[in-house]
Amino acid sequence: MKTLLLCDQKWRDLPNLCAIKLGLERLGGRVLISATKDAYAHAMAFNPDVVVLNHLHSERYRMFSRILKENGRTVVVLPTEGTMRPEYESIGAGEFSDYGDVDLFLAWGNKAAGEVGRRWNNSRTEARAIGCTRFDFYHPRFEEVVTTREAFCAKLRLDPSRSIVTWATAYAYADLNGTAAKASIVQFEQEAVEIGIKECLRRIGVDLVDLPAIFAEGRQVAAEAFFEAAKALPQVQFVIKPHPREEIGYYVGRLADSSLPNVRFCPQDYIWNILRVADVHLHRQCTTAVEAWMWGRATIEMGMDPARAWPEREAGSDIAEDRKSLIELLRYRLATPVDAKLQGYRWNYIHTWFGAADGHRCEAAAKAIHQCALERQTRSAGRPIRGLGISYRDAAHAVLRRWLNRAVTESIIRRNRSGVSGAQDKWIRRSDISDYERMLRTKVLV
Repeated sequence: MKTLLLCDQKWRDLPNLCAIKLGLERLGGRVLISATKDAYAHAMAFNPDVVVLNHLHSERYRMFSRILKENGRTVVVLPTEGTMRPEYESIGAGEFSDYGDVDLFLAWGNKAAGEVGRRWNNSRTEARAIGCTRFDFYHPRFEEVVTTREAFCAKLRLDPSRSIVTWATAYAYADLNGTAAKASIVQFEQEAVEIGIKECLRRIGVDLVDLPAIFAEGRQVAAEAFFEAAKALPQVQFVIKPHPREEIGYYVGRLADSSLPNVRFCPQDYIWNILRVADVHLHRQCTTAVEAWMWGRATIEMGMDPARAWPEREAGSDIAEDRKSLIELLRYRLATPVDAKLQGYRWNYIHTWFGAADGHRCEAAAKAIHQCALERQTRSAGRPIRGLGISYRDAAHAVLRRWLNRAVTESIIRRNRSGVSGAQDKWIRRSDISDYERMLRTKVLV
């Protein structure tokens, strides 16, 4: 059995896909992890029996799933983001998509699986709650692959004996406000229509064209509060972790303007390495807060912006409504641990929306994918996948680029890698996969 796993963002998705890959290989299969941009090319070259997509929101992926089913392959969806904001829940359930070509939808929690099942109960789609696979990295089983406080602090020139406050930003559309290139805005609007974001916003009275300004305003007020807090608490160390989809220029500029010696920037690391050192974590309605809850960390909502309310998520954190309250809450939480009542609420929330969190979700996903393929009796028998619209030359080019350890955006000829970071630093290389696999094999029983 051959399985193709699609990786969209290496700093978010690669580790759990590597763990799933090892689980599938232990069951006797062959597995290839591909960057999403090379999905068609690697499907032609690798000729998989099973393809695991990270979503089915785009027309490109919907067409891909139709082609795969027409060629007798098994299609699985393992969502990158398995919990949606309240106004976007129908997107996750497939209102604007077509899950009729999906054999197995691996939802994070029972609620999400139930919504998919009810909406697509007339198709052959099976929706199963599998949990959030990347949450495995917060379980003691995976402790040895998470960077220690001492090692992380040495890398960023921090003092491990002093308190650390981390901030995970989440303002992916902010740079589309104002002077953004017209092509970027057009692409954003097209994708928002295709995915269903525009319609979901319309239902709650928000115009899509206002969304970049809302994000930009939120980023501005949050950044001002963050840097004022860093200035007011010079004995505390602060770390900024930008969202994988954000451009980092704004934060680089703010850091340069502030010249604060107790602030660090960390755009290239896995979030669990950052949260492990956090004494307090700052966020805005972000999954990173839920990840911090798994370790009992104090979390503070940067609630001084015009973001839409999300009471159920916000209840697991303290809420800073302005700069002054942020500083006060930081002082309080640096001295006061999370109590049992609040942590109990958090665990209930995790189990409701994110499913089981037992350190075996990657293993469970691998078994579910393997079992589904066996039940559907999927075997390519050497038959190529037809209808992809990819030439043999393009497929060979993708295979060669992978063999040369190039990212999908890098030239085969040029030896020196282009320096990228932020939203551009998302594409995996073959060495990224092999290095993380080696670490998992050495340090975790997967």
